[in-house]
Amino acid sequence: QDRESLCLLLYRVLYQRQEIIMVTFVKDNQVQGLAVAHHRTMSSYIVRGRVRGGGVVTVTIGSTTTWSLSAARKEAKQILIELSQGINRTKQRKLQAEQAKQKEEEAKVAGITLHEALGKYLAVRNIKISTAREYRTVLERRFRDWMALPIQKITKEMVVTRYTKIRNEIQARGKSNTTPEQRGIGEANQAMRILGAVLGFFVSDTSDPVTILSFNPVKVLAKQRITRALRPRTRYLDANERSSLVTFCIYANHPDFPDDGRKINPQATNYVLLLLLLGCRRDELRLAKWTDVSFPKGSELGTITFRDTKNRKDHKLVMTPTVLSLLESQRAIVGETSQYLFPSERNMKSKKRDTPVSAK
Repeated sequence: QDRESLCLLLYRVLYQRQEIIMVTFVKDNQVQGLAVAHHRTMSSYIVRGRVRGGGVVTVTIGSTTTWSLSAARKEAKQILIELSQGINRTKQRKLQAEQAKQKEEEAKVAGITLHEALGKYLAVRNIKISTAREYRTVLERRFRDWMALPIQKITKEMVVTRYTKIRNEIQARGKSNTTPEQRGIGEANQAMRILGAVLGFFVSDTSDPVTILSFNPVKVLAKQRITRALRPRTRYLDANERSSLVTFCIYANHPDFPDDGRKINPQATNYVLLLLLLGCRRDELRLAKWTDVSFPKGSELGTITFRDTKNRKDHKLVMTPTVLSLLESQRAIVGETSQYLFPSERNMKSKKRDTPVSAK
């Protein structure tokens, strides 16, 4: 008896908290399957019947406040006829709701512009700051008139035309040291490689119900064999050229050096010599900070560490006496004005900002 009382008390509590929803049904005495479903706050007409080739289903007609009994009976008869033909309104409504939701989502993404696509791509992809800067710079320079264009409107024909335009513009300048047939190909390939990466990010796979792009228009360049790979570089500084460069950097700031009126920046010569001695990439040295330099202490050797290199690993090198001498020289030039080994001279003078020397 106590157990029954406890169950009844729990039932009443859950009922009051609406965790149990009471529904009672009152069957119609004229149309078989038609009934009124009384919920806590409303009542509605429903009809139950067996769908052809399936089980028993329940179809809601509507609220008793908007449907009269005669209209509900007429509608119930029509629903029963449809069920006998294998038509399930409940299933159709669910499918229509899903389709409407999909169309709404497609409408949201259909208007995404190239500028917005680039922002989403960079926000999701884990790429280096310098790479992100390169992506923005190249797209703004080569596709400025496309940035406000929805990516779905970028066609294969537009891609081919723009590739040819970029290549021809660079070839017409004639400033590159490459051969005429090679000139302009590198810049055009770079622009399309970046555009293809951004657009490819929005090509949906078969499991994605919302299709932003069904294909990547940049792939037409490879398919039609329009793009060409650049021949690898074979030019390098021979022993005599390296010797001349080192001699120039060492003696460029000597008072008796014949400079023909040209003033050589000592930071520039330190930078070139350190590149030759350390074998690092230009940006690795340009972005290096004094916190990455450990000068020798007693028997402990000095080191310089390049952070987040191309393979995303730190690379530590031991200082040679020559490298130590160059770093001490650079420290004397920079002083305590910057955290960078090679700061921007403009910022050194103003002391308002602390940025590395420009890559240009």
